[in-house]
Amino acid sequence: MPHENKINLSIIIPVFNEEQYLIRLFSDLEKYFNNKDVEVIVVNDGSNDGSFEVLEKLKLNTYKFIYNIINLDKNFGKGYAVKRRNKPICR
Repeated sequence: MPHENKINLSIIIPVFNEEQYLIRLFSDLEKYFNNKDVEVIVVNDGSNDGSFEVLEKLKLNTYKFIYNIINLDKNFGKGYAVKRRNKPICR
């Protein structure tokens, strides 16, 4: 039997040196998109300001949405990260 997809919305957020905005961003995500059928994928695209550390700390929160981080050591762009992902992003 085929695996049934339960995700209705995937949100891809590119991040490059956005440390100061991430807490507010996730507060808004939690307010408007905190459902089990939502996937939030954050692409940390070579940030060097502590963005990745903030993103890792945010994983400790208990969101209903699925939260994934793609961490790139160098700035390649969001498109690169989407292509490198093992499974399809848009469903």
